[in-house]
Amino acid sequence: MKIVRVKKEAAKRVLSFFPWIYRNEIEGALTYEPGELVRIESDKKFLGIGYINPKSVISIRILTFKDEPIDGVFFRKRIEAALQKRRNISSNALRLVHSEADMLPGLIADRYGDYLSVHLTTAGMVRLRDYVIGALEGLQPEGMVIEGENLQKEGIAFERQIIRSVPDEVIVEENGLRFVADLIEGQKTGLFLDQRRNRSIVAGYVKKGDRFLDLFCNTGGFALYAARAGAKVEAVDISQKALDQARRNFELNGLDGEFICQNAFDYLRALRAKKERYDLIVLDPPSFAKHKSQKAGALRGFKDLLVNAFKIVATGGKVAIFSCSYYVEESDLLELALKACKDTRRRARVLEVLYQDQDHPWVVNVPYSKYLKGFLFEVE
Repeated sequence: MKIVRVKKEAAKRVLSFFPWIYRNEIEGALTYEPGELVRIESDKKFLGIGYINPKSVISIRILTFKDEPIDGVFFRKRIEAALQKRRNISSNALRLVHSEADMLPGLIADRYGDYLSVHLTTAGMVRLRDYVIGALEGLQPEGMVIEGENLQKEGIAFERQIIRSVPDEVIVEENGLRFVADLIEGQKTGLFLDQRRNRSIVAGYVKKGDRFLDLFCNTGGFALYAARAGAKVEAVDISQKALDQARRNFELNGLDGEFICQNAFDYLRALRAKKERYDLIVLDPPSFAKHKSQKAGALRGFKDLLVNAFKIVATGGKVAIFSCSYYVEESDLLELALKACKDTRRRARVLEVLYQDQDHPWVVNVPYSKYLKGFLFEVE
């Protein structure tokens, strides 16, 4: 295994268990194969073992801070440790491995009943995929889908691999509700497992007969919880395919809702023009800022949503807003909420501060592992 020497500033972060080393922090020429395993040193002191890709800005991702072999046993131990941290999840659909947060950078593995959905996001993890598959096979899944994600940034190609067979639909349960998962074509299979806890929290504020508006609903998770609590729900999304799956989820649970295929921004403005009133509104848009350069535009979008939602929520009603972008922080959402209060002449009280569920760990040493955040406001 080749040795890579890194600069002192990078070494300091690694000693705090930060798992990334950037291209400009590496000493010497980057004459390595994409995904090659390397030993990391600084001033001849061992720091860890990871894999390197000269084509990536994040050139090294660290697998271990110990001097140990990277083999099938290593992966089995890592996955077993991740499973032990997820024993309290009330669903047979959950994230088993969450990349750096579970010390397996470049690997995402989700369980849906008897099936696994696996995403390899780095050249290094693609090179190690036989170990990955071997370790996951120890969980005895009926079938497995292996996908490559964002690998063009890594300079490699990857074709989907299906092990044994995976059905078109997998039906799973979450807190007593049934959902359809599409492991082949669905966006995050349509379940957005990281919102599991928040769906339950928000539904706890729903009263029978409430008007509930779920914007950017995707396959209707928040709306489904609200309908079970007795609300009259409207689920809005620009994707007809997502709404068809939402309708299927409602049918599975014997619940009713209204499904509207429309741009959420336009629909919200139309409701404001008609002076409609809702008891609870959920704003859960896709990532508006996948890069730091997109943050300003994202904040404009969030403010537009909040102003219009505050205009149509009933007195004493609730508005939940979420950002799934690392670059849009809680402080940004609170500042925008204050601006929306000024623009609408209303007051907003924070009822809940909301984060990703525990199978998507937030690790202090890995700042980027905290990405989903939100608030539930009561608007007066």
